[in-house]
Formats: sequence, structure tokens, C-alpha cells
Amino acid sequence: MLMVLFIVMVIAVISSGFIARSDAELQSGRNYCLRNEVDYLAWAGLEHARALVISPENTDVLDTWSQAELQLEAGSGRYYDLVINSPFETVAADPNDASTYTYSVQSAAYRKIGGDVQTRSILTGTLFYDPNSTQAYYISVTRQ
Repeated sequence: MLMVLFIVMVIAVISSGFIARSDAELQSGRNYCLRNEVDYLAWAGLEHARALVISPENTDVLDTWSQAELQLEAGSGRYYDLVINSPFETVAADPNDASTYTYSVQSAAYRKIGGDVQTRSILTGTLFYDPNSTQAYYISVTRQ
């Protein structure tokens, strides 16, 4: 009877170790999922900035523009802050050609629960805009 009790105790200890390890792996998977969500939201913020720069409503080139707590999906608890810094001009090679512009864009995405920020992703990009062809693309994007 003592031997059976010892075997049951060993099985209980081993199974509790597996349960603890699987809980840690599940939490790690959830954290990875949250990080991916805010990374993609930060990329969406950069694309939002690109759309603002090339939109026909903005006939004049944007000066410094920023907005906080933007959302793609209302009530999701996922927000992004967007800052577009005023451009610096790059004169084109052709004197009859208009200048091109380079913007510094920062997109900070985060998830809030109960007013606390759980996870955050910040991307900073250099956006090149040519008003002649109305094309804009990122020269570089860095993660902070």
C-alpha cells in the first residue's frame, strides 16, 4: 500500500510540472500574439501617414501633424499615436521640376486595458514624397 501511495505521489509531481510548463508556454504564446498585433497596428499607422501625405485633399504639403489614440476598430483597446514632422525639401535636379519632400513619421501602437498600457511598439520611418508623381514610399523604417 505504501508503494502505491509513493507511485501516485510521483505521478502527481510529474504531472504538475507538465501543467506548470504548459501554462508558461501558453502565456508566452499570448504575449507573442499581442506583440504581433501591436506591430501590425504600428505598420498600419505608418501607412495612414503615407495616405495623409499623398491624399488629394492635402494640396499643400503637410506641416507637423499629430493625433493620439487613433483606432482601426472601435472598442478594441488597441490604439496608435501618429506624428508626422514637417518636411524638409530636397531640390530636384531639374530646375523646372518641383521639389520633393522627406517626412519623419513616428507611429506608436499600444494595447490598453483598464487605463494601463500592456504592450507597445514604436516605429519611426523616413517617408519620401514626390508631388509630381504623387508617389510616396518609406526610405527607412526603424523599431525602437
